[in-house]
Parts: sequence; structure tokens; C-alpha cells
Amino acid sequence: MLPHVLFNFRTANRAAFPVTAGLQMHYDADALNTFTKNASNDVSQWRDRSGNSRHAAQATSNQQPRYTLNTVGGKAGVVHDGSNDFMLMGDGTLSFLNTSSMTIAIVCNRPDTPIQKWIVGGQGGLTRTNLQIGYNSATSFKFGFGSDDLNAIIPNVSTGTTEMFIMTYNALNQEKFLRRNKVEEASGAGTGSISSMTGQSIGRYLSAFGNISVGEIAIFNRVLSQAEIDTVETSLAIKWQVV
Repeated sequence: MLPHVLFNFRTANRAAFPVTAGLQMHYDADALNTFTKNASNDVSQWRDRSGNSRHAAQATSNQQPRYTLNTVGGKAGVVHDGSNDFMLMGDGTLSFLNTSSMTIAIVCNRPDTPIQKWIVGGQGGLTRTNLQIGYNSATSFKFGFGSDDLNAIIPNVSTGTTEMFIMTYNALNQEKFLRRNKVEEASGAGTGSISSMTGQSIGRYLSAFGNISVGEIAIFNRVLSQAEIDTVETSLAIKWQVV
């Protein structure tokens, strides 16, 4: 029994995110005690580890993603079916990002047929009212503010490949950067900050859904330094076996 107990203890008590200053929201599939789920492992709540209690939730049973072991980098993942699964983020307006700088870290698996497959998205229909992140295609990834977007050309890799994305936006000069697996893939200047968001969710953008397996999401309301980004990337790459 001892190995089983030890495994549960370690899984339930994972270390905090490697950088915490400015951390506003943090979902970690490797922390078992952050989930409320049923006997089928369908998830009704994914608790925020940032300390801000911005828990992601889905009360409708047939729209709940599934907690699945050995999915993302050999660890557990939250698997969305691409049909109607999504989780509303704890602050669906992401008010802490209104007119703010930001850094977002995401670890997920490459979906099959990755055309318009969204990891994060909202319901805002106007420019800069919708934080939209996900796959445009097998070779394009979007970090968007709703028609004010940064699109990166990325490698076409196999379905199920675990990938790590780091995205930053600087509200002082409008610069956006997107990194994949420790490599800068795109940069550019936007035309303004994001605000007035609604319905921000994991696995849904407007009426489109993503068949995404998510390992970890962390959102900051500031731009991390390059040293901090290096720390985050090194930690996440080891944890999720990103190569």
C-alpha cells in the first residue's frame, strides 16, 4: 500500500508555479487535489492554484471535459472532446487583464486536424474584447485579442505531441511575442490593450470548440523578464517532457 499512498501524496501536492509574482490564474492537471470530478472522471471544477480562487467550472454534465491519466507528457490532462466540452474560467471577464500587460503559459497536446481548435476563448464580438488562443491550422498558432492578433508559423508535428507556449503582451508599447518549446516563433505590435471580455473559457471560442488535452495554464498580469521566462520554460519542459 505504501507506494500507492506515496503516489497519491505526490500527485496531490505538486510544487507551486516556478514564478509567482503577478500570477493571477493557474490550472495544473498534475495536481489531483484541484479537481472535482465524478466516477467517470468528468470534471465539474478545476481549482485555481494561484491563490485567487478563480476556479474553472462546468456544471452541465454533458459538457464536462474528462480528467485522463497518461495524456499530456506522460501525466494527467484535461481532455476536451471538441464537440461541446468547455470550462468557464473563474473570472470569465479576466478583469485583471483589462488594459494590462500579460504573460500566458500553456502546455497542451497537439490535436488531430488542428484547424480552428481553441484552447482559450471568450464570447466578445468586438476588436480587443476576446482573448483567443489556439491552433489556426497544423502550421499556424494564434495569440489573439479579437481581430488584433499575432499568428505564428509553427512546425507540423504529430497528433498528441506535447507542446509548450509562452505568450507576452506589453501594454506600454503594444508588443506581442509568442514562443513554442523555448523558441520564439512570432513577434509583432498590436493596436491596443484588451478589455471588456466576457465568457472566457478553456476549450471554447465563440461557438467553436477544441479537442484539446490541457496540462497546465498560467496567466500573469505583467510581462515576465527573460530570466523568468527561462525559468518557467525549463521547469515546464522537464515536468511535461516537452522536447
